[in-house]
Amino acid sequence: MFPLHDRTRRRIVLAAFGAFGVLPTLLILLWGLSRQTPWHTMAAARRLENVLGLRVRMDRVRNTRPGVWRYERLSIFDPETGQTILSCEQLDVAYTGHGSDAPATLVLRARRPVGADSATAVLYQVLSRAMQGQMGPSPLDVRWTADELTLGEGERAIRLAGFSGGTQSHPAGVQAQLQFRLADGAGAGAEPAHIEILRNRQASPADLELKLYTGAVALPCRLLAVGLPALGPLGPQSQFRGYLQADRTPQGWRGELTGYFSDVDLGRIVRERFAQHLTGAGQVTVERVRFNGGRVEEAWGSATIGPGTISRRLLDAAVEQMGLIQNAPPTDRDDPLAYRQLAANWRLSADGLSIQGRCPAAGPGTLLAGTEPWQIGEPVAQPVPVAALVRTLVPDGLPEVPAAPQTAWLLRHLPLPESDHEAADRRAAAKMR
Repeated sequence: MFPLHDRTRRRIVLAAFGAFGVLPTLLILLWGLSRQTPWHTMAAARRLENVLGLRVRMDRVRNTRPGVWRYERLSIFDPETGQTILSCEQLDVAYTGHGSDAPATLVLRARRPVGADSATAVLYQVLSRAMQGQMGPSPLDVRWTADELTLGEGERAIRLAGFSGGTQSHPAGVQAQLQFRLADGAGAGAEPAHIEILRNRQASPADLELKLYTGAVALPCRLLAVGLPALGPLGPQSQFRGYLQADRTPQGWRGELTGYFSDVDLGRIVRERFAQHLTGAGQVTVERVRFNGGRVEEAWGSATIGPGTISRRLLDAAVEQMGLIQNAPPTDRDDPLAYRQLAANWRLSADGLSIQGRCPAAGPGTLLAGTEPWQIGEPVAQPVPVAALVRTLVPDGLPEVPAAPQTAWLLRHLPLPESDHEAADRRAAAKMR
């Protein structure tokens, strides 16, 4: 080794100390300071915006450990209206599985998230995008948890506890699961509700299978109406407890439902769909309903509604078209008429509608009991043709089925009567069994 001058050796040592000691320290210091700048927070917000497709704002972002970021005081906005959709005190975000053959996983843990009334619809859209592989340039699975999720404000707020779920890719498609329970009342310690969605990519167009089990506690219909719009018109206080299984095919939804509906606003359904007057809230038990292509094939159950009011026009149409029996005609000149209770067992199929009146405070077979001594009994000739039900709800003074938008909606969803050949084939198949 050749000898070096003492001054040269000192310069080499100083250079090595600067290159391997001071410079890395300065770089690390500058890197740490850059993590505290607003630009770093804005960049983190943009990354989350690219994944969610929504506007994001946060007060601070921290890298708590390798691969894990903590977003503090996070707010998510609708990109069009600017309305706040969801906000939470803290959101931990982690990416796992990078570099492997399996899809990467986005893990979200939220602390006390609060959503607006429109949050459920937006979150459902984000879930749909995740299942369609639109959350990023490469396949991405998602897992999420929240200690408690509050949707809405004031008395209309819905508080969900134990909120968890996620999406997972399979060779045949994508499966999403969601579990939660109501945080208030009887739902606090009850069995959680479970929702499962399976998107089958092997079919073209992709099929969608939905399974819903509410657990032991009824869920608000306005919460379920985000993915099941048919539950929306049942009223803001309505609830559902039961089970639903449905497959979305090119012809429409096919499946079955069984359960119990409480606080159903019958007046809202009749008013919005048929411009008729019939008010009253109550309970509807669905023993089973089978539907195919969006049309009910067969359904049976029971209903208890009231008290409420009914217009003379609708009452007269029901008596005339459906053959209901007026055990004691109403003498009150008021219109609409007040009634105490509407109660019946019912069955709807291609053969028609069968009704069994069961008002406990009136005589046997009473379908509708008025506040004064008037009663409407079940029809003698049953089942009542589906066309008679349509003429009752959409009357126009003609003996034929009236042509109206309400009629089209009914005929699109009610069972179709069988032809003579179809009925004969069905009876022959039944005899062979």
